[in-house]
Amino acid sequence: MDQRSIDRPGVADAPEPPQTERIERELLSQLARRMQLSAATSFIGYGLQAVLLIGVVSPRLLAIWVAAVALCEACNGIIAYRLGRSVEEPARRARWLALLHLGLLMTSSSWGAVMLLPGVSGRLDVQTLQGLCIAVAGIISVHNLAYHRGCLAMFSLGFALPVTWATLLDGFPPQLALAGAALVVMTQIYGWSTRALTLNVIRTNIVNAQMTAELRRGHDELTELTARLRRLAMLDPLTQCLNRRALMEEMSRERARCERYQSRFGLIMLDLDYFKAINDRHGHGVGDAVLVAASARLREQLRPTDFLGRWGGEEFMCLLTHASAGAVHEKAESMRRSLERDAMDIAGLVVEVTTSVGVAIYRPGQSLDELIEAVDQALYRAKASGRNRVCS
Repeated sequence: MDQRSIDRPGVADAPEPPQTERIERELLSQLARRMQLSAATSFIGYGLQAVLLIGVVSPRLLAIWVAAVALCEACNGIIAYRLGRSVEEPARRARWLALLHLGLLMTSSSWGAVMLLPGVSGRLDVQTLQGLCIAVAGIISVHNLAYHRGCLAMFSLGFALPVTWATLLDGFPPQLALAGAALVVMTQIYGWSTRALTLNVIRTNIVNAQMTAELRRGHDELTELTARLRRLAMLDPLTQCLNRRALMEEMSRERARCERYQSRFGLIMLDLDYFKAINDRHGHGVGDAVLVAASARLREQLRPTDFLGRWGGEEFMCLLTHASAGAVHEKAESMRRSLERDAMDIAGLVVEVTTSVGVAIYRPGQSLDELIEAVDQALYRAKASGRNRVCS
């Protein structure tokens, strides 16, 4: 193996929606979550009111009132769930939001209708307790509905309508209508201020998310650039084999591993025979093409755990990991035959190439300089013996 790919394909980021659209989505998402929670827990409020009305209102009417409020709350929970699933689609979310407005108006109107139940009229203590419960529910609604002005307004208005109507009946103080109007105004004021704070938080979160995304994008680009520079620094620009420095680093790592486990690795040094004659006869362009073709053939002979490097000029060096002397010699002979067997077709020009090969096996305790000197001497013997052969 002569190189390790460290480039990775980039994934195109989806285009970001405009900030106002992102804010709207976030507001409606939070509104939907709050509404689902409210629908699931609101029974605490109207359940308390129902308990306080036991013995005051007939059980049948009280059960009908509780069922009406519970049904409205259940519908609101379903609508809120669908709204939360539709925030990415403006048309659909607009329809569910309109239904939620209607649902909130019906829910709070049903809730406030407790003041109109027979038995409440003329009982100031009961009216006070029920009015207090309605006021608390209205104030709590600010926490859940401040994300959308229309929802808060409809819910507050629904509470005020039956309370105002009750003042037209005998037994209800006229101040009750004023209290209902005050509740509407108060919830809207608190709702506006709460929404303003929420908007500031959402805008800050969006800016932070954008900055984080930009920092991450810059980090990824810097990482990719660093990886590319490292890859370029490791490779021979012509053959794309490891360069001499990178191959030496791999040898050092392999030597350390072999020292630890008392194992061996092999080196194969190859020198293309009479390469200068190829350059002189056909030009350096053809010579470069021969080097590229030769490195490709040598690379085909290696395992994924092996390394191929250009040692210099027309010399190549192979590092074979976990290899015995016999296996290294056999691989060297296979490489020699692969170059000798088939002539190279370089742009229509047939070039025959052979190589002289030296082989050396690392022995525990041996230095890299000693190992390289051994394989270099083996290559020298192959050349001196007539070239196109393997010596160890």
